[in-house]
Amino acid sequence: MESTLYALLVGINDYPTKPLQGCLTDQQSLETFLQWYQPDPTRLHLKTLTNEEATRDGVIEGFSHFKSAGPNDVCLFYFAGHGSFTTAPVGFNSPTNRFHQSLVCWDSRRTGGRDLMDKELGYLIWKYSSGLHKVAPRFVVITDSCHSGSVTRELAETLSGSLQERTLEPMMPVEATEYYGFNEEVNGQHGYVVSQEGGHERIQVQTGPHIHLAATRDNQTAKENQVDGQVRGLFTYSLLKALQESKGLIGYSELIRRTELQLKTFVTDQNPLLSVEALPSETARDQFLQRDALPFQRTNWVYFNAQRGWCIDVGSLLGASAHDEILLENGLRTKITEVFPEESAIFEKPGLEHDKRYKATLIPQQITKFALAPTLPLTAKTLLEGVDTTGLPLLFVTDTDQQARFRIQATNNLVYASGLADSKPLFKGRSLETKADAGLFLEDLQMFCTWNQLLALQNPASTLTDRDVKITATVAVTAPAPDYDPTTFEEVADLAKPIGLYYFNDASPALQITIENRSDRELWFQPFYLGFDYSISNSSLKAFSLEAGDTANLTYTYRGKPTDVIRLMVDKKYRDLGYTEVIEYLKLIVSTQPLETGVLDQYRQDGLNLAPRSERDVAQTEKATNRGPDVGIEEFAKEWITTTLAFQISYPAKGASIAAGGRYESPGIRIQVPAGFETRFAWSSSGEVKRSLGELTPPNR
Repeated sequence: MESTLYALLVGINDYPTKPLQGCLTDQQSLETFLQWYQPDPTRLHLKTLTNEEATRDGVIEGFSHFKSAGPNDVCLFYFAGHGSFTTAPVGFNSPTNRFHQSLVCWDSRRTGGRDLMDKELGYLIWKYSSGLHKVAPRFVVITDSCHSGSVTRELAETLSGSLQERTLEPMMPVEATEYYGFNEEVNGQHGYVVSQEGGHERIQVQTGPHIHLAATRDNQTAKENQVDGQVRGLFTYSLLKALQESKGLIGYSELIRRTELQLKTFVTDQNPLLSVEALPSETARDQFLQRDALPFQRTNWVYFNAQRGWCIDVGSLLGASAHDEILLENGLRTKITEVFPEESAIFEKPGLEHDKRYKATLIPQQITKFALAPTLPLTAKTLLEGVDTTGLPLLFVTDTDQQARFRIQATNNLVYASGLADSKPLFKGRSLETKADAGLFLEDLQMFCTWNQLLALQNPASTLTDRDVKITATVAVTAPAPDYDPTTFEEVADLAKPIGLYYFNDASPALQITIENRSDRELWFQPFYLGFDYSISNSSLKAFSLEAGDTANLTYTYRGKPTDVIRLMVDKKYRDLGYTEVIEYLKLIVSTQPLETGVLDQYRQDGLNLAPRSERDVAQTEKATNRGPDVGIEEFAKEWITTTLAFQISYPAKGASIAAGGRYESPGIRIQVPAGFETRFAWSSSGEVKRSLGELTPPNR
């Protein structure tokens, strides 16, 4: 049975202090996408709350919109606005969770108002899922706000402006009994369960099954910036672009991964997260806003418009860009010439009849645009503008070009690339004084673009889906003695998040990756390893094929011998530059026939020199050779898909000493030691801390 979609969309710009600019556009863009995604109005029930409509009581009452949802239906709650936090009341407080996060409603910071707490949101999800229904509808929550201690949604005034924090103060704490629904019964059940533990009152909120897509990790800030001439939440913009490029035919885990890839073109310090609550972990592979795994086809149409000529029914609101390629059902190819909000004009092709419309597939452009910053030195700007980029996957444009995704700027006579809303170098810059210097810089950019294009590579036209392949990863949890024993490895529950890999003293971490062919035909698998320094390797990882129903472990060559225990590391060259934690990727291309040598060669390259992590990290390192693990495909075949695994590899902190009365400073941290006292300290990633505490906190909860 086809499901009905119930959606409650909330967007708030109009705050009494520190108002925002992009939330209403985000909410309206998601509404436009949903109307395209489910064109049958009898199966799409939308409710929107904007600005003064989105009071705390209004949002709570808005959840009654989900009361009519049945067991086969899907409920979507979306919020774009400020986030905040407060001290957890007695009963909720624990040594590892002393704060509650919140959504800041329109009246929350006006006289008599207060925030909607995360526990109250959890209660509302439980009430309108498990509480009211024997079989709960599928609940999906999307939040484009910050729910961490930094409690901000940041704003950049213009593309060339720097990000400015938009921070709201924490809300005054309230008693647990004042939380919405605390004393309410739903079908004879209490949503807040009170118990005694060690002589203390403990309060827990019942968890309704739901999927949560959050804009940030719990220690990061959500950001907004100008994109395509409008201020947009970068998370919502990136999410919708991933949905449009996949026509909505995408699982949650792959959706959050592609969203993160798009986000990285703007900023480097915002990582979206996926959380699956009270549902099987494999739910992360379910299709977006669907209750079942059956594939369905969302179709774009090409048609003749009397005013604009030939058009496709995808515009800027759904992520279309000029020069995107269009593949028509009759085999013709054309490109977008001009983008409008709701549709795009295309080049006319012979043989198209004005009284007919044609099914079409949108293929996103593969050209990466770099905006030249107005502050770029004249010599460097002249050299770059004179470079011939014909045939290369990149283009230099002015700083006002709305389709630019990175910026070229300069500091201390070094020219480098950065995100649009970020000033951090993506790799080590160069001094540009001659044409030869410009040529070397162009080579760096080309390698950077190739790496990013492979990471983002996808094929929306394929009949293969992620349901045809099952990937399982297990990781070492004990030190090797002297070798790793894969029978002791533990399975990674959520492959949508980067797989945390931690050293055992000086022993590099290890994992095993198992691949199952769940399709009804033979499949070929070609892995690529994408290094932190933008290197790409496919030589040490072995390609292989699997018959329908077969399973195999991924193997690579370690010290001259094949093995399926994959050891990863934080290279010394990274540590010398101040990087003790890196994220690297495994890109797996799955196809119905083996890749040709030419396809493999276009994705093989050595790494780039990296910039120091901070001014303190000034060690010089040589350019790395292609390392991989510890040591044009569209023209080739229609039937191929890709999947990606991310590895977050953490090197153990060695610590530092501070003399009596001394001080230690580093970006984001300052430690002052009083006279007569000396100390030694080390810092770890939040993942290591949570692992040692035995508690993994869901994102933004």
